[in-house]
Amino acid sequence: MRMLPEGVTFAMSNNSTVRPGPHRAKRAESAVFADIAELCSSPGYVHALAYICHRDNFVAYDTEMKLSDTAKIFTHGRLIRTEITTLIGLVVQQNIDLTLPEPEVMRSYIDRTDALMDELHAAIGMPMFENITEAVSGRDIEASSRRGAFLREPIFYGGESAYAFQYRDFSPEKYGQDDAWLRRTKGFDIHAATAIVRAIGERQNQNVMAAHRAMALDDPASWTILPGFILSAEELVAATGLALEEVRAVLRAFTHQGRNSGFTDASAFNAVSATPLIPLPDGRVLLLQYYSVVEALYESPFYWMLQDDSYKSTASKHRGEFTEAIAVRCLAKVFGATNVRSNIDVYCGKQKAGEIDVLVTFGDRVIVVQAKSKRLTLEARRGNDGQIKADFQKAVADAYAQGMACARHILAGDGVLRDALGTEVSFQWKPKEVFLLNVVSDHYPALSFQVNQFLKHEATEGIWPPFVMDVFLLDAMTEMLESPLRLLGYIHLNRPGFPRHF
Repeated sequence: MRMLPEGVTFAMSNNSTVRPGPHRAKRAESAVFADIAELCSSPGYVHALAYICHRDNFVAYDTEMKLSDTAKIFTHGRLIRTEITTLIGLVVQQNIDLTLPEPEVMRSYIDRTDALMDELHAAIGMPMFENITEAVSGRDIEASSRRGAFLREPIFYGGESAYAFQYRDFSPEKYGQDDAWLRRTKGFDIHAATAIVRAIGERQNQNVMAAHRAMALDDPASWTILPGFILSAEELVAATGLALEEVRAVLRAFTHQGRNSGFTDASAFNAVSATPLIPLPDGRVLLLQYYSVVEALYESPFYWMLQDDSYKSTASKHRGEFTEAIAVRCLAKVFGATNVRSNIDVYCGKQKAGEIDVLVTFGDRVIVVQAKSKRLTLEARRGNDGQIKADFQKAVADAYAQGMACARHILAGDGVLRDALGTEVSFQWKPKEVFLLNVVSDHYPALSFQVNQFLKHEATEGIWPPFVMDVFLLDAMTEMLESPLRLLGYIHLNRPGFPRHF
């Protein structure tokens, strides 16, 4: 490990660059995974893993970050976060051995890790090579490209949907209505948890810098970046001003317990995704990826609530309301609050013909938003063909069909739109085009890939093919494209199907 020059600052990367296409596998995935698990149980391996996390998740820069400083996060040799989380999930299957390996052993751990993770990628991606072989031989590849085994590679190796700050900043909005339940059952509310998670990120940057400064004074044989990833409740109390017991309650909620014994292959449930803090014997915790704790902040509370039979229906209701509310908030920034309405029913006569979660009007253009809180289940991530299709049907296809039916009535003018109070919604101009947005509330791995594979959209005059996205993309789009024409132009240019003039 090389020391960096004095004055160098570190920032945690928000990007997860997709790994290069896998080479042809030489061994079975199970054999490779077993070797990775054995390596992760090696004495002092956690020091090598800390080095890898620092190498691949942090960007070093001097005074001001430049484009050249970020170049390393786009290199092919970098491990992405799903790979690192896999390594962490295997490390916790044994007692954490904090013994510092000799430098030669440390280097061998790092090199062996990189080689094995490349081999794992090849094994998971092997169905892609089979697909290419079928294409070359002239066989029908459409069916094979929809196999669960084929889809495991883009699901596992695709980039994240959200920036770390989006997970962190959206969490109070997502769980604000659940604060009473959180205080009663967990000892903290979502605002305290968010403040603590923010402080964790700030302290981790400071601790990593302190670890580097300490190494400058030590014998190179004793160099390790691991202390930079260790946190105490007391330092978070000082950073947040919150009570020690509240800080400990938050840390306890996100601290891994047990041996993660169910994590037996790369697509199995990895408990450290939900509880990324690793307990240490002295009472402190180890956090190797900050992104993991902000993701857990956004996702884990909902699953806590599902364990409470008396509250789970309320939690599900709040989750759906959050998805609609964030779509309204984002679109109102662009089109103005008076042009964005939620919970619109479409009636043909006395019969309800459809529901629109969010309706946007701009001149003779209309946006119909269907929001869903469905996500890709664990069984789908493991390559179950039927479950992948079932999840997609619930998260995307059903929403598209619902939006399509409403759009037809809007263009035909044969329906009446009413808001939640029963007030009729009228259009100032006769709608000429309808844009369909399907929005999901959580990270849905390989979403655009699956849309291309599974969604059959209808070519209908005046109704554009659906733009399927998560709330994080919608937030980014409306942040950067602040005028209605720019946003509609972007939607217009990024739809599949035949090009038309806007």
